[in-house]
Amino acid sequence: MTGTILRLNGIHKHSGHKQILTDINLAVQHNDILGIIGPNGSGKSTLIKIMLGLVYPSAGTVLHMQVMPTQIRAVLDKPGFFPGFTLGRNLSLFPGLRDGRSNNDITALLGVQPWLKLRFGQCSAGIQKRCALAAALLTEPKLLVLDEPTNGLDPTGVYELRSAIRKVYAEGCPVVITSHALSELEKICTRLCFLKQGRIQMLGTKDELLSRFSNLENAYRYYNLVKK
Repeated sequence: MTGTILRLNGIHKHSGHKQILTDINLAVQHNDILGIIGPNGSGKSTLIKIMLGLVYPSAGTVLHMQVMPTQIRAVLDKPGFFPGFTLGRNLSLFPGLRDGRSNNDITALLGVQPWLKLRFGQCSAGIQKRCALAAALLTEPKLLVLDEPTNGLDPTGVYELRSAIRKVYAEGCPVVITSHALSELEKICTRLCFLKQGRIQMLGTKDELLSRFSNLENAYRYYNLVKK
C-alpha cells in the first residue's frame, strides 16, 4: 500500500453556535505515524471521530482512498467492552488473527495475560486500555487510530504500547494518535499536526519540527502560546 489512504477536505464542525473545527485539510499517508496534538478543547477528539465516521462534519468531505471504514480500528478514551465479562472472554469476541499469530501472541505483546481471568469492570483503566488495543490488533486493521492511548497507563504499559505501535507500523499499518504525552509522540511519530481552537497551526514531519525547536515540548509552547 502506497500514497494517501484517507483524506479530509475542508472539514468544518460546529455545535450550535460553537465552532469546533474550521477548514481542516489533512491526509493520512500509508507510511504515517501521525500525531495530533493541541490543548484541551482544540478539537482533537472530534477530528478523530470524524475520521472514524462516528461524527458527521458540518461541511467538507472524508475520502477513504485505500481503506474502507470497516478496516479502521480505534482505541478511544472509554473502551466499549462488557464489564461483567472477563478480559479473556471479551477478547474472544474478536477472533481475527494477524498473519497466523494467535490471540496469545497479541496479549503477550501488550502484557495483559495475567489479567485475562478478571472481569473487565474490575480492571484498572490502564489494563482496560491495553485490552482495547489488543482487540484492535486482533482484527487486522488497515489503519489504527488511538485517542489518548497513554491515559491511565503506568510506565510499563506505556513501553508496551510503544512497542505494539512500532510493531503494527512495521507490518504496514499506519497509525494516527492524539495525545498530551509529548515525549512519547516524539519517540514514535513520523509526522505531527498541531491544532489550536479547531484550526491546523502546523503540519509537518517530526524531523522538520525538531530541526527548528530541538524538542516537541518547545514546539508545543511556540504554537500554543506564541503563534497567533
